[in-house]
Amino acid sequence: MSKLRIPESHREGFKLLSNLSESDFKKLLKALSNTDKGILPDELASNISEITSIDKKINNEITRILFSVYSLKEKFGEDTNQLIDELLLALRNANVDIGAKTKWKRLEERLNSMLSFDQTIGNTFKALKLLSDYDKIFFDSKIVTDIRPAFNDSDNLSTNTALIVHNLKIGYQKDEQQQEIYFALDSNDLDELKKQIERAKKKEEQLKSTLKDKFLFIQPAKQ
Repeated sequence: MSKLRIPESHREGFKLLSNLSESDFKKLLKALSNTDKGILPDELASNISEITSIDKKINNEITRILFSVYSLKEKFGEDTNQLIDELLLALRNANVDIGAKTKWKRLEERLNSMLSFDQTIGNTFKALKLLSDYDKIFFDSKIVTDIRPAFNDSDNLSTNTALIVHNLKIGYQKDEQQQEIYFALDSNDLDELKKQIERAKKKEEQLKSTLKDKFLFIQPAKQ
């Protein structure tokens, strides 16, 4: 039995890859061979669509499984053949209808060809994976601003004072689950946050400028 399980959302991509015509697959490989280091999955799918005649939806599915397979390749190390054997076995165990034996063989050969871009796609995946190594990963944020009147203790509950409160919601991912945490802020807190964000952006610009000849900096896609 295979050690792997193919998510249902990825199974269609393997079928599409096997069903590509030989001419389209050659165009796909050519596009991958011309891919720059640091390109993200969405950009890669878009670029392939521009270079080839392959439908963008098909490109999106194939690009998704490509990056997923590279994530597995890191676990299997240099043994690409074992990885492909495990993938094919997992597809069979999931009753994915690839087709005749010739199509299974074609899929095996194509996976092998697509896993030969370690210096571009492989290194890009490794860089992106560094972000997921953290315990909590920022997902989104929102600020809701409220006014809080301060009522007096008399029977008429009159008021002429109020406080502005900014409710900051931070969404984050932990253990593949989306969670939220809330903070009450005043205007001074907003100024402090702004100062720290601007300082962090300046640090990033300085690091990129200083090390631009040594590293290709990857900008993760927005959620």
